[in-house]
Order: sequence, then C-alpha cells, then structure tokens
Amino acid sequence: MRIKQLDLFRAAAILLVIVYHYGPPMPRLPLGAERVLAPVFHRGWMGVDLFFVISGFLIAGLLFTEFKSRGEIDVKRFFVRRGLKIYPAFYVLLFSTVVIGWTLGRPFSRAGFLCELVFFQNYGPGLWVHTWSLGVEEQFYLTLPFALCLLASLTGGLPRLYRRRYLLIALISIAIALPALVVSRLGLAQEKVLFSLAAGAVAFWLLAAWGILASYLTRRSAQEPRARNPFRLLPHSFAFVALLCLALRALTAFELTPWESKSHSFPSHLHMDSLMFGVLLSYFHHFEGERLKRFIERRRRTMGVVLLLLGASLFAFEIEKSLFFQVFGFTLLYVLFGGLLLLSLYTRAEGAQPKRTLSFVARIGLYSYSIYLWHVPLVTWVFEPLIRPNPGPLEYFAGLAAYTVSSVVVGILMAKLIEQPVLHFRDRFFPSNTKRPPIDMRPAEASAEGSGGGDEASAPAVLLQQPASSSRL
Repeated sequence: MRIKQLDLFRAAAILLVIVYHYGPPMPRLPLGAERVLAPVFHRGWMGVDLFFVISGFLIAGLLFTEFKSRGEIDVKRFFVRRGLKIYPAFYVLLFSTVVIGWTLGRPFSRAGFLCELVFFQNYGPGLWVHTWSLGVEEQFYLTLPFALCLLASLTGGLPRLYRRRYLLIALISIAIALPALVVSRLGLAQEKVLFSLAAGAVAFWLLAAWGILASYLTRRSAQEPRARNPFRLLPHSFAFVALLCLALRALTAFELTPWESKSHSFPSHLHMDSLMFGVLLSYFHHFEGERLKRFIERRRRTMGVVLLLLGASLFAFEIEKSLFFQVFGFTLLYVLFGGLLLLSLYTRAEGAQPKRTLSFVARIGLYSYSIYLWHVPLVTWVFEPLIRPNPGPLEYFAGLAAYTVSSVVVGILMAKLIEQPVLHFRDRFFPSNTKRPPIDMRPAEASAEGSGGGDEASAPAVLLQQPASSSRL
C-alpha cells in the first residue's frame, strides 16, 4: 500500500527542482513580489535533498520489511529489483541524448557518457546538470544492503557469513583511491575533481574502520542471537556518518574556493548523511514505531514551531556565498525535511483521506522519477530556443507554466512507455520477498514467557502502510 504523504513530498520535491532549472531570471513584479518569489525559486535545488531523505526512508523500509518478514535480506534480489527500476528509464534518456545531440549537431563528451553509464557522473564529467543526484543515490543503493547486513550480523541477527562480505567491501573501498591516483598521475582532471575523489576514498576508509570498531564492540552481544533489535547499532552508525560528512564538508569549504557545485555539492561523501538520516527515520518507523508515535504526539506543536523557524532561517543564506551554509546547510535541510516527514506520517487523523487536490498532486509524485529524468532535456531542447533572455512578467510565468506542465506530461508519458512496463515485468518474475507473515522480533526470553505482542501488533495503524515496492528513488 502506497503512503500518500510520501508521494506528496516527492511531488513537492520535483516541482521545486523544475522551477529551479527554468532558465530565465525573474523579472520585476508588481509590489516587489520578485523579492519573495525569486529566493524561493533560487532555492529549488533543495528539492534534491528532500528526495535524498525520502529515498533513504523508502529504500531502508523495503529492506527492513523484508527482514521482518523473512528474517534475512536477499541482496541479489534487491539489486535486481532496484536495477530494473532505475536503469531502463535512465539508459533510454542517455542514448536519446546521444541520438538527439547528433541530430542537432551538438557533440557530446565521451568521458561524460562513460561516467553517466556507470553512475559516476557526480565525481567525473557528465552529460546533464541534474543526473549527478542519480549517481549519489546509485552509490547509496550499492552500499546500504551490505551495511545493514553487517549491522545485523554483528548483533547476531544474521549469520556471520555477512561479515565476510563486509571484508570484501572494505578491500574494494580501499581500492577506490586508485582511480584518483591514476587520474592525478596522468593529469586527466582538475585539482577540485582530484580532491573530491581523494576525500571520497578517505570517507570509505573511515567507514571501514568504523565497521571494524563496531565488530570489536559487539563481539559479546553477537553471541546472543536476537537478544535485542538486530539493527540497534544504526543510530550510532548514523552519528558517525553525520560527523564524518560534516568534517568533509568543512574541509571542502575551507580548502576549495570559490564555491562550485561540482566540488561542493555533487560528491556522495558530502550528501550521504542526508540519505542515512532517512534510513535512521525508517529504522525508528519500523522497529520503534510506538515510542516514536508517542514522542511526536507529545511534542507535535514544538516540532512544528521549530521546523517553521528552521525553514525560514534557510532563506538567510546563499550556498554560493555562505561558508556556514556550505558546512551545515545540508544538515539543516535533512533535519527539516525529516521532521516534516515524521509529522506528516504520525499526525494525520486515522482513516482520514487527503483532499482531491492533494490526491492529484500526489499522483505527480508517483511519476517523479521519469519527470526528474526528462525535465532538463525538455528545457534544453525545447524551451531555451523559444524564451528570450530577459522576458517580461507575463512571458516569464507563461513559459514557466508551460514548462512545468510539459515536464509533468512528458514524464508521465515516458513512465507509462518505459518505467511501468519494466516494473510489471519485474514484479512478475522477481516479486518482492515480503509476502510471509512477520517473524517474532522479541527477545527469546520474552517469547518463551508469552509476553505481549510483536512489533507489528503494537505498531500504530499508519506504520502498517508499507511503501510500494516500485517507489521512486
């Protein structure tokens, strides 16, 4: 069952990004309205950070649901299902870019094409300005299942075989520095690109060290299977990742000037805490749902006021000019979006249905992946040649409305032509592994005594609405 609130958030995120990528500067408006609208439009890039939080929440939720249903995580099936969700639609865009570019006489970068092909465009060159976020998310998808399997194996929730998989990943992460060394030796990239590659490698090394430390700290508890929540190390792991990303953002901000999106925003090691915050919220959502519900019910108004003030404060900074925002801005954003996500999930009246207008907007979120893929090519191929550099108010907003509607229509059309047929194929031949009844996640002693219900029995009704397996991101 789909969660309407999440589709609404995805719709808001994609509309923010569409507005941000609309090219012309905003003209002067009556009563100085551009002073309010222009800062909002200029910060539409924040929609990508909203996508990151939602993505972490949903993807981790799929893995947690599978573990609760089957007592394990099928990593291979997860990769197959994610690949069939992400790759076909993206590769159609990629090869369409080559064909249309050749038709229009616009040469493309071979290096950019190769980086896009392997989802490394957030570190290396790319073909489109917006696909860097897909590189961040794909690198997140490739590491999250192994990380969760490691945490569960450390606490006894999964066999120790998963530790061997982690050691293999640790060796691979050490080798990640080799491309940076080769590129540096041959002089194939700018200094900022080399810095990002080296910082990413260091981040992997530190995460590997954290895994070794966690293994040592949990050696005794691993001998007591299911003595507690098998993912109980996740909050500590998130804290480590959050501090690591803050340190790397500070290092980047101080070492690399002036600010550039390619070096200060695109690399995965600067955004992984946003995705992991979504994972953390999903963990509490699935394993501590009743406690989380009580916490939010007691502090709902306080959370609302704090989030309102936090959202308003973001307009006091510009990421290009503010050193504070370059370091702490992404942290403030994922706290804001995560708080809004929790409020939306836990404060809606039980059984209440969203209004028709909101239901219509939520359907935009359903197709957000394809809309995101095609909205920049649409403005590049169609709208840029049609719109003057400095349009008047009427021309500006008419073009923006036409661009927004066209992006949504084209995205829905491409989703129905490519994305959805592939998802039907996927669900038929590689169905989700969450059909069995949930396993008993209580301690063994409590089960023997016959105490209380399991997690699912005690969770609030909203928690039983698991994300659909074909969700975006």
